[in-house]
Amino acid sequence: MFQQAIQLRKYCNHFCENNSEAAKYQPSSAEWDQASNVMQLLFPLSKATNILCTYKYPSPNKALPLYIFLMKHSKKV
Repeated sequence: MFQQAIQLRKYCNHFCENNSEAAKYQPSSAEWDQASNVMQLLFPLSKATNILCTYKYPSPNKALPLYIFLMKHSKKV
């Protein structure tokens, strides 16, 4: 949902600017930035979850590479 909203940011802002009822719900620039940051934080977790959910029983040899990936990504954020 965040990803789609961020991709449609320009159109969401345009709609809110031209619709008096929607104007009060228009996100500020800081809120758009926060949404982008949340997306960057959640993306690797989503990817890891999708990978682990494909296995009936995730074993350590499948989970450990994902753990290492998430730890490296968390240091970047």
